[in-house]
Amino acid sequence: HYGIMRRQPAIRAWIKSVMTGPAANMDFPVVHYAIEDDVVYSYILNRFLLPSGGEPFQFPVVTILCYAGEGRWCYEEDVYNPMEGARMMTAVQAAAGG
Repeated sequence: HYGIMRRQPAIRAWIKSVMTGPAANMDFPVVHYAIEDDVVYSYILNRFLLPSGGEPFQFPVVTILCYAGEGRWCYEEDVYNPMEGARMMTAVQAAAGG
């Protein structure tokens, strides 16, 4: 959905651009994970917490990470329905009255 990004500066610039505004109130709890050799498979919730409290808006994501050694990852792939992200942000904006 977002294409391929190479190297840390490109990834950092992208994540900083998308994690602003309403997305700054998101968290990503890990529900389950499995490790096989140098690959991590995880089931994560992309969750938006409302400042007013109440039930969070969320949708699931499967993330696959490949460990490169020396504390670094060489690969990440997120598998999810991007329409769920749009649905969640529409619901968040409606709940916030905007």
